[in-house]
Amino acid sequence: MEHGAGTAAQTRWPRTRGVVAATLFVCAALLIGFAVFDIAVRAYHIPDTSARADGIVVFTGGRARLDPAVGLLRNKRGQKLMISGVHEQTSAETLRHLLHVDPSLFNCCVTIDRLALDTIGNANSAVDFARQNGFESLIVVTNDYHMPRSLLEIRRVADDLTIIPFPVSNSARKAQSWSLVIDRYRVLAGEYTKLLLAYGRAPFTQSSARAASLSGW
Repeated sequence: MEHGAGTAAQTRWPRTRGVVAATLFVCAALLIGFAVFDIAVRAYHIPDTSARADGIVVFTGGRARLDPAVGLLRNKRGQKLMISGVHEQTSAETLRHLLHVDPSLFNCCVTIDRLALDTIGNANSAVDFARQNGFESLIVVTNDYHMPRSLLEIRRVADDLTIIPFPVSNSARKAQSWSLVIDRYRVLAGEYTKLLLAYGRAPFTQSSARAASLSGW
C-alpha cells in the first residue's frame, strides 16, 4: 500500500512541475507581450501633422479624438471626414456646434456613422466609407493605445487600403501623479486584453469579414 502511494506521488510530481512550468511560461509570455504592446503604443506618440490621404476617419471615444480629426479636415489633409460611432441621440447640428465646424464644410464633407458600436463596427464602417467614396487611403484618428487594435480590425477586412495612423496621446502618459500612472496602465491592460482576443479570433473571422466588406454589407 505504501509502495503504491509512493508511486502515485512520484507520478504526480512531474505533472505538477509541468503545470507550474507551463503557467510560468504563459505568465512570462503575457508580460513580455504587454511590454511590447506598451512600446508599440509609445511609438505612436507623435502624429504626423503633414499626413495626407483621400479620407479621414475618427473613431469616437472622447472629444480629444474629434478635434484633431476636424483639424485635419480644415487643413485639407483629406477630402472627407467620417465620424464613426456617434450616439443615436446626438444630432448632426449638436455635433457641428460642439466641434465648431462651419455649416458649409460640415454639410459637404462630414459623414456621421451611427451603426458602429465597437471597434469592429468602426473598422467595417471605415472600409465602407472608403469604398463608397472610391478612396484608396485613410487617415485613422483614435487614441494611441487603441490604434493597434483599430488597425488590426481595418486590415482584416481591407488589406488593400493604405492606412495612415494619427494617434491621440493619452494625457496620463506625462503625468507625475501615481494615480494617473496607475490609471494609464489600467487602460493599457484592458486594451491589451482586447487586442489578444482580437488576434485570437482572427483565423475564424478574417475570410468572412473580408467577404462581407467586399460585398458591401
